[in-house]
Amino acid sequence: MLGLMVSVFAAGCSVGPDYAEPVIEVEASWLESGGDTLAGESWSDVAWWDQFDDPVLNRLVEMACAQNLDLKIAGLRVLEARARRGISAGAFYPQTQQLSGSYSRHRASEEVSNRLMDTRYDDFGLHADVAWELDFWGRFRRGLEAEDAALDASVFNYDAVLVSLISEVAIAYIDMRSFEQRLVHAHENLKIQQQTYALTDVLFRNGEGNELDVQQAISRMADTESLGPRLESARRSAFYRLCLLLGRNPVDLTELLVQSEGIPMPADDRVVLGFPAELVRRRPDIRVAERAAAAQSARIGVAESALYPHFSLNGSIGFGADDVKNLFSESAFTGSIGPSFRWDILNYSRIRNAVRVEDARFEQLVVHYQNTVLRAVSEVESSVAAYMMSQHTARSLAQSVSASARAVELALSQYRAGEVDFIRVLDTQSFLASQQDSLAASERDVAVNLVTLQKALGGGWQIREEQPFVDPTTRRRMAERTDWGDLLESE
Repeated sequence: MLGLMVSVFAAGCSVGPDYAEPVIEVEASWLESGGDTLAGESWSDVAWWDQFDDPVLNRLVEMACAQNLDLKIAGLRVLEARARRGISAGAFYPQTQQLSGSYSRHRASEEVSNRLMDTRYDDFGLHADVAWELDFWGRFRRGLEAEDAALDASVFNYDAVLVSLISEVAIAYIDMRSFEQRLVHAHENLKIQQQTYALTDVLFRNGEGNELDVQQAISRMADTESLGPRLESARRSAFYRLCLLLGRNPVDLTELLVQSEGIPMPADDRVVLGFPAELVRRRPDIRVAERAAAAQSARIGVAESALYPHFSLNGSIGFGADDVKNLFSESAFTGSIGPSFRWDILNYSRIRNAVRVEDARFEQLVVHYQNTVLRAVSEVESSVAAYMMSQHTARSLAQSVSASARAVELALSQYRAGEVDFIRVLDTQSFLASQQDSLAASERDVAVNLVTLQKALGGGWQIREEQPFVDPTTRRRMAERTDWGDLLESE
């Protein structure tokens, strides 16, 4: 009979709302359309950075996934969430399981004690106490439900950090290569302008030119030369940002980064967008928001259970004697067992408001989830538009650079022949330098917008599947310091 009662009380019921995933409507297709470049077919899990066909970028992503410190922190938070879930699961077992022992030496007052008794005596005791609060209203089940959702959220948060990390590595690398390319153009234009200065100087010395042309050539040359330090400073800043993302000292990356030149451009600019509804299941930040709402829904039930009485089974066994030799004798045994309950009957205002607090927090997280979905859709739409427009811009600038280079050749030829003045030469050279710099910046925009689009689509986290959240060295160090059981292995 007692066993049946325990089963009934343990099963009980779960107060509070049963969680249902918040509903939000999204469009069936994307508003922005890119023709053959952007495909609305079902999305597949791929390493999108392979589109750049750049082995250095691939190696940098690999290194970042293994060494980035923010990612390591996210992985350790997964282990923390596992341990927290273990704490919550332990609440289903007797909450108090204590073994205690004591010894004391007593001396009674001879004035108040029986003269015939010994006023000095020992007291030995050994006791085991057990208290088990039955989960009648589902408080512990709701708590475990919340921790399960929190554990899922920690995993999805790891994925979100990974998605962000890969995109940041790619952007830092692209920025560095972009500044390098702009430096190359600046040096090339400086050489052209130096040759032009030499020509004007010769003409002036031979009495065929004027000093104004010489001074304008010097001014243009110095202006171009001043661009170098600014671009080099920006290049180094991108380089150091990349080192930080990789968790490495700058000296460790120098040899790797000289293996590639030029701005990495996608070998295949086709992007599979998938469908808006897929975004809800794919983007880690959306999944984090949904799991956070699920955990908070369960916490409403935890708070609501305080409105009802708490039932417990309590037991105690022990031994007591004044001589240690008799401590475990049958006559020294003592024990008790029985049910109890407690009920906070005069605290309803406090408890009900605590429930309302949790309910309001849940509603906030529902709205946050809906906002996260809408923001994700908006980010994809904006990224698609930016990617497509940057491609058009880059193609137009490439044509402009080609025509500008030819114009410089013609202007110099005609200047030597005396057919045009020097202002025409300066204008063509200045425009060429400007367009080459704009083209490099535009090519950078194409690459960065592709990365931003892939980040908005939530791609890249799939590479961590079946991989440990914590690197072997850290796991070994933690296992040596603390008994983690199987929590470090079950990844």
